[in-house]
Amino acid sequence: MKPLPTESGRTRATPQNSPLRVWQRLLPGLILLLTGWGLLFWLSAPAAVWAGVTLLVLAAAAAMLWHQQRQLQQLYDDQDQMARQIDRRARELAANNRQLTTEIRLRDAYTEALMQNDQKLQMAMQASQLAVWDWDIGRRHLHISGPEQGFGQLQQGVMRPLADYVHPDDFSRVRQDLLQHLRGHTARLTVRYRNREEPPRWLEDTGRTIAYDARHRPRRMLGTRRDITEEVTQQQELTLAASLFRDNLDPLLVLDRNFRVSALNPAFAAMLRRSQEDWKGHLWADCSSSRIAKTIVERLAEQGHWEGELLEQRSDGQSFPLHMMFRAVITDNMVSHYLGFGRDLAQTDGARRALAKGHYDPLTGLPNRSYFHQQLDYYRRMDHLPDQQVAIGLLDIDQFSALNESEGHAIGDLLLQDLAARLHQYGAPLMMVARLGGGHFGLLFSHFETTMRLRHLADQIVADIHRPMLLDQHEVLPTASLGLVMLTADNIHECLNEAGMALEQARRQGGNQVHVAADLHRSASTRKAESLAALQKILSCLETPLRYRPQVRGASGDIVGIRVSTVLDYTDLGEFSTEPLYALAQEKRLEEKLYRQMLRDACACHVQCAEATDREALILSFPLNDRLLFNEHLRELTEGVLEEFGIPPSLLELSVPARALQRDRALVQAQMNALHRSGIHLALEDAEAWPVALGQLTQLPVSVVRVACTEPTQLRLLTRMGQELGWGLTINRVNSFADLRLLADLQPDRTEGDQIGHTLAAGDLVNFVRHFQPSAEQPRMLH
Repeated sequence: MKPLPTESGRTRATPQNSPLRVWQRLLPGLILLLTGWGLLFWLSAPAAVWAGVTLLVLAAAAAMLWHQQRQLQQLYDDQDQMARQIDRRARELAANNRQLTTEIRLRDAYTEALMQNDQKLQMAMQASQLAVWDWDIGRRHLHISGPEQGFGQLQQGVMRPLADYVHPDDFSRVRQDLLQHLRGHTARLTVRYRNREEPPRWLEDTGRTIAYDARHRPRRMLGTRRDITEEVTQQQELTLAASLFRDNLDPLLVLDRNFRVSALNPAFAAMLRRSQEDWKGHLWADCSSSRIAKTIVERLAEQGHWEGELLEQRSDGQSFPLHMMFRAVITDNMVSHYLGFGRDLAQTDGARRALAKGHYDPLTGLPNRSYFHQQLDYYRRMDHLPDQQVAIGLLDIDQFSALNESEGHAIGDLLLQDLAARLHQYGAPLMMVARLGGGHFGLLFSHFETTMRLRHLADQIVADIHRPMLLDQHEVLPTASLGLVMLTADNIHECLNEAGMALEQARRQGGNQVHVAADLHRSASTRKAESLAALQKILSCLETPLRYRPQVRGASGDIVGIRVSTVLDYTDLGEFSTEPLYALAQEKRLEEKLYRQMLRDACACHVQCAEATDREALILSFPLNDRLLFNEHLRELTEGVLEEFGIPPSLLELSVPARALQRDRALVQAQMNALHRSGIHLALEDAEAWPVALGQLTQLPVSVVRVACTEPTQLRLLTRMGQELGWGLTINRVNSFADLRLLADLQPDRTEGDQIGHTLAAGDLVNFVRHFQPSAEQPRMLH
């Protein structure tokens, strides 16, 4: 027989030829033969019988052996066939095993790739804020995945129905657009709507039908969802800004950072009698026919603002005087545009006189108080003061009232005109001289190298004034006192108070001299020690020497509110701004205690004033330091103080400085939303910077905007913007009778300033509001 193949490839010998197996096969025949022989021997049979029996037994054994051999051969053949089948099956199993291993490896690779792709998809969805939805229309099942599970539609594992998710005002429109797509009228579904959150989000769903049933009815839809709140807000802001720009009756011009004409409104184009396309995209200096256009551009690049008159030309060649005021628009700490306000001075003589009256003193020809404050506000709106030093001076003619009484007002007017001419002849670093009223002048210094040079120039100015003058045959020897203060980040909002204190000190010392505010020579450690003394006095004595201003409706109406000043008045320590006190309190971790104490004193004064005026709706306007906006306990502190005095939250108005928006807009907005939900009204301070912050203001829960009484055109634009957005308007720094006349047409909700009422202590304020009687005529001052 052939050797059988083994699984290992080796052969093995068949066992049929082995001696043991042969004997096993012959053993039955031998036993039968021996048995027969024993029987024959017992019977004593003859030899022939012996031979016959032996042959018979041998034949039977041979037959048996042959039969067994045949069976064995058949068994071995079957075994060989089975071995071949097993070998073939083993090879097939091995091949199948290799194929299965390959498939498992590929499946694992596919699974890993799918997991990686899914992770990438999830990351991409999170990064792009894109949610994906799958709507099984037949089974009425919606699966959604992505940011916040479809921006809040999946809550606690339960899918909210579309009717409970979409804002009621938008649901009918969404339903109509969806039906239009399902009916095949539109190839793709694109719908924008608001959800039911507070405040609601604007969302956009985009999708299409991907499967139909046998009757060609939609069976499945796929789509995406994204949050477009910021996009819609920006679009609304742009629409509002474009509307204000387009519909404004005053000529407006916008230059880009390279001084190319970015836009001009129809009023400006009509003034030039040109098409808007004639100037748009071109350099303004090339378009303008004025010879000083390039000088204006250089001034704008250096200082960021310019105001004055230039001679412009219309399309028909007619020349006309044009008053322009340019201001830089700051975005992300860099200039993005320049906004220009224009005024055609050739329209009427009345318009020219009104403009001169609004900006200049008619007696001396110098800029007036309003324009001086406007220039000072430009520095206040800066995030950082310029590298060149800036200083403010207040100059007062000594005994000017006595001179008017003794020599007559005509001599006093001649004296003012002569002094104005003397002061106006100085060049840099004296950048501007303004008459603030009476014998008071405001000086603005810039680009001086050292404080020593500034002091030398101030001494020279006072010395030049102290010279004999021959005025209408009258010899006069005037003297002047000058208070000087350098602008810093700490005193930028209180610089006039510090300059006024320095001026008063110069007067007390006999006049005809210069006194420099302490900030010019006091060290930082000295100022910090004084602030610490003031802070300790507040926290230990539980008394805050707050001062207040009355607020009236319109220009001369009833008292409707009181405004808390940011300057504290100590008898022994002098006047202190709250800004360094809050900075020091934050360093000592006492800002919450300081805020609570100041708000408690303000609320106590508010209660007394409300009882004195018998007005339950008297508003308390409290300036909120920007450091407190980042305090997590601000709302709890405020609510606790209001509850202590029984004042409704709706009567408290917290004013927030606009500069706080540049630090952490998201955190400031969250804090303001929390205060707004408590019922507290919020006002925005320093809103004159609206070209910078308009995109941020419309997203804040602001109900009142506080603006300064500045240039009329800009003030009207700010007023209209507030009306469009539904904001209340408070005009502050109403410091002259001319300012009151300016506000007659604007009709603000509230006004405050020196012309309305000076800052008063709590007791004086209570007496003032108790005896106040609104006048039917425009008063020169209400107290």
